[in-house]
Amino acid sequence: MAEKLIYLALCVAALGFAAHARVDQRRPAVTLAAMVLGNWLLCEWTYHAPAVVQRHAVEIWMMIDTLLGMAAIVFVNRFWFGWTIWALATTQVCFHLVHPLLSTSTYLFWLDKLLLAQLACFFMVGQNGVRDRLFAGFDLRRLVRAASEAARP
Repeated sequence: MAEKLIYLALCVAALGFAAHARVDQRRPAVTLAAMVLGNWLLCEWTYHAPAVVQRHAVEIWMMIDTLLGMAAIVFVNRFWFGWTIWALATTQVCFHLVHPLLSTSTYLFWLDKLLLAQLACFFMVGQNGVRDRLFAGFDLRRLVRAASEAARP
């Protein structure tokens, strides 16, 4: 139970970091981070699928990750994090296809790592935006330019 709460907290934190991305990257980053959060919630809900769901959980996960990969290409194909999420979602789909060949622990271990890699993308996107805002007032080129203009006769 604690592990689920940690992943949920990380997903929500990644969404928060995506909201701090650079202005041109903010909307696609937040959209994709929300989709990753929704993806995780749906996968968590179907891990022990209720009786009304007639599909195996892995089949549902494969469809969800396929949709995530398609959305990453459609919405954010101009940005590095869009291509990264697409590659990770495609890797997840491949894992779903070969899951009968893997032990359950190996399968779930690598799915966890792929989710953490997706979340790391949003932490990096948000960290870039935060760094830009923190150091926007401190531009070394502006200081050098001002010093060179002051030194002119």
